[in-house]
Amino acid sequence: MAIPQFLRWFASPTARWLWVGLGVLVTGVLFYRYLVHDGDFDVYWAATFRFMHGLKIHIYEQNVFTYPTFASLMLLPVYPLGYTVGKILFFAVNMIFLVGAVYVCQRQVLNSSAVRAATLMIALLFSFRSILAVFNNQQTDILIFGLVIFGLAAFARVPVLASSLMALAAALKANPLFMVLLPFYKKRWAAVGVFLGLTAVLVISPDLTKFAVSDTWRDSSFTVPGP
Repeated sequence: MAIPQFLRWFASPTARWLWVGLGVLVTGVLFYRYLVHDGDFDVYWAATFRFMHGLKIHIYEQNVFTYPTFASLMLLPVYPLGYTVGKILFFAVNMIFLVGAVYVCQRQVLNSSAVRAATLMIALLFSFRSILAVFNNQQTDILIFGLVIFGLAAFARVPVLASSLMALAAALKANPLFMVLLPFYKKRWAAVGVFLGLTAVLVISPDLTKFAVSDTWRDSSFTVPGP
């Protein structure tokens, strides 16, 4: 009897507020460490800067950009806002994707019960070190995790949209092989075509942009029009 009662406590209002408070505290610690430590955000930011100025993206220096070229376009929406605002918004988007993906996971995998809440909390505690490492290093892993989870959850209802989300994850750096197997297995050929086509377009989009302004495919740097 003691164990079921303990599990029911996880679903109680008191436990919910406790987890909310703990989540806010952890988020604050993560945010502070994120702001004061250098990480991959600086690498992405430098790659976006180089692309915007027609410079070579993959160069040998201290902050080596080893990701797919498309990842250099990831920060374009926040680039005009400046480094500090862009870094804060990148953190906020990561948090939204993390919370959203966890919520989708517990809705899709576990039934509504006290066991669900306990299982979710225990899984998050065991995953905390990995989550902390991702935030400290300012990587794209959480964004990719969210895109894949959202895509898998939406596949049964809107397979084309789901394949589009997973194609975006693949273009950033995720392995496309395991994602394309799902629409193949389900014989959703339109979704297969969208996934393969969109992944290819996203991967070559930096080169397409370079060709549009410089008429060259082979040069690693190009001249940006304008002053």
